[in-house]
Amino acid sequence: MSASISKLLGEFKGAYRPLGSDVDILHIPDFASIMGFDATKLHNDISAAYPRRGEDDAIVPFTPQWVLGSHPALHYRGNALKRSKMWLQRGPVEYIIPIYSYTGFQYRIAEAQSCWDDVPELKLVIAGIDKLCDKIKNGYYFNHLILTHYNDGNDNIGAHGDKANTIVEDSIIIVVKTGDAARPFNIHDKTTGNTVWSNKLPPGDAIVMTLEANLQTKHSVPPYMGEDLGKSGSMVFRAIDLCYTPAQLKKKIDSSDRARRARKRKKDDRSEVRFVEKKSAMEVVDDKFKKAADEGHIIDVDCSSSDDGITLSEMLRKIKRKKKKKKKKKKKKISPPRFEPVQYWTLSPATFTSTATSATSTATSTATSTAASAAVAAPWLPAAVAAPWLPPPPPLPLF
Repeated sequence: MSASISKLLGEFKGAYRPLGSDVDILHIPDFASIMGFDATKLHNDISAAYPRRGEDDAIVPFTPQWVLGSHPALHYRGNALKRSKMWLQRGPVEYIIPIYSYTGFQYRIAEAQSCWDDVPELKLVIAGIDKLCDKIKNGYYFNHLILTHYNDGNDNIGAHGDKANTIVEDSIIIVVKTGDAARPFNIHDKTTGNTVWSNKLPPGDAIVMTLEANLQTKHSVPPYMGEDLGKSGSMVFRAIDLCYTPAQLKKKIDSSDRARRARKRKKDDRSEVRFVEKKSAMEVVDDKFKKAADEGHIIDVDCSSSDDGITLSEMLRKIKRKKKKKKKKKKKKISPPRFEPVQYWTLSPATFTSTATSATSTATSTATSTAASAAVAAPWLPAAVAAPWLPPPPPLPLF
C-alpha cells in the first residue's frame, strides 16, 4: 500500500479501497464537507461567474474561462467533446506554465490556463488541499487543477487513464465530484475493459488514486439518464513536472499550428488528386466496358479480376502505383527541461504568495565543464532556489 493512501485512510473516517488492497484507489465519502467547502455551491458559483468560449470564440490567454467541448482547441480527432473545462495552476502564468499532456492534448488550449488565485471561489478548497498535503507529507504540493462541467446526462467522458509522462512520479491524483447531481463513476480493468467498480457519487465525494493505480486501470463518467438528472462536474488535482515558460509555450503553439495547417493542405491536395484519378480511371474503364459489351463479354463489378476486362478498382491501383511518395525526414524534437522537485512542486504554498513590490533577479555564476550558467530568482520562488531556465522577469502590475 502506498504511504499516501495509508495516511489518507487514517485521516478520513469512512474512506475505503473499492478494489481491495491490490490497487491503491480510495473512495472518500463527503470529502468536501470534511475539508470545509460546499461542492454544489462551489460548482454553481464558478459555472456562473466566468465566461464560456464556444466554437467561434477566441480564447483569451491566461484568464479564467470555461472552454466548451465544441471549441476546436478541445476537439479530439476532429470531434467535439461532450463536456466543458477550465484549467488552473499554482503561481502566476507570467513565469511558468505546468502542462498536463492528456490524450488529444493541443498546445493552443494551454493558453486557457490561469492562476487559481484569480478564482477566489477556490480559496478555501486550495487551502484545505495544501493542509492535507502537509499532514500526509507526500513530498509535493499540487500545481495543476482541471474543472469539468457536465451540462446534462448526455455529457460524459469515456473510459481512459491519465497519461503519466507529465505527472510527478509516485504522486497521487485527487478527483472531487461537484455540482447539483450525483453521477456514476466507473473503474475498468485496463486489459479486458470490464467494469470492476461502479458507484453513483454525490457531490462532495472524492476518488484518490496513485499514479501506479491509474496506470493499472481506466475510469469513466458514462452518460446518465436517471430521474435525478442535473448539472454536475469535478475537480482534478495533479502534481505536474513538465513546465514551460510563456516563450517556450508560444513556440510550441506556433509549431503545432504550422503542422496543423500543413496537414490540412495535404489532405485537401490528396482529395483533389483522388478526384482527378477517379475521373480519369472511370473514363478508361467506361471505354473498356463498352468494348467488352460489344464483344459479348462482362466486366466484373465486384472488384474481382477477370480475363476479359479491367475493373475500376484495378485501374485506380495501376494509376496510384505510378506515383511514389517521397519520405520526409522527421526533425528531432527537443523537449524543454523538466524541473527538479526542489524547484517547483515541493515548495510550500506560502512561497507562491509574493510580497515584493517589484520583480527582482539574482544572478549567480556556477562553473561547469562547458560554461557558466546564470541563476534567476522569481518573486514567487525563494531566493535560494536556482532557476536557470527562467528569463529575467519584467515588473508585474499584478503584485
